[in-house]
Amino acid sequence: MIHAVTPLKQLSNGKRRLGGALSSAERVELIRTMSARVISVLASMHEIASVSVVTNDETLVPMNCARIEDPGSDLNAAAAHAGRILQSWGASSMLVIAADLPFVTAEDIRCLIAAGRTGAAVFAADSKGLGTNAILMSPPALFQPCFGEHSLAAHLAIARQMGVSARIVQRSGLARDIDEPEDLPYLIQQGGSRYSFLQPGFKRLTE
Repeated sequence: MIHAVTPLKQLSNGKRRLGGALSSAERVELIRTMSARVISVLASMHEIASVSVVTNDETLVPMNCARIEDPGSDLNAAAAHAGRILQSWGASSMLVIAADLPFVTAEDIRCLIAAGRTGAAVFAADSKGLGTNAILMSPPALFQPCFGEHSLAAHLAIARQMGVSARIVQRSGLARDIDEPEDLPYLIQQGGSRYSFLQPGFKRLTE
């Protein structure tokens, strides 16, 4: 079975690139809302054996999820730490998924899982085809992720160096993350009433 992990860093430091469009409080609420969506989708799937949040903030962990303590450095170290923990628990596969995917669906994740049946590592590409928004790896500590700019090519290079089979999945729900101010109009228009709190910030941006 697959064990899912969502890393969540300290909220006050999150989404800094949106600082010109949103206040600190709006950014915190955005992170909470998006992460709750991702975790809810994962928790609803029978294909997912467990959902863990890698964080030092217990308030970010729903009751039906486990908490893995954040080692305190960057996202990649947090994901690698989670992989080692899950592997020590006897998990055979780990799905690391970004918390800022407001449109992700269970079907998107099922496509990722299906690709994992023929690859030891599966990477979900971002909308530009450069970054990585999710990784499915078997076993969980197969390698240390390197999320960040141009991470998709870096992840593929790691897989080649290790001699493991790798697949790429391109799905809109896994690709559309929210990182830049230009991502906000689509989120406000398509995200529904749960994102109505963003409208004042977007108005400030466009004035």
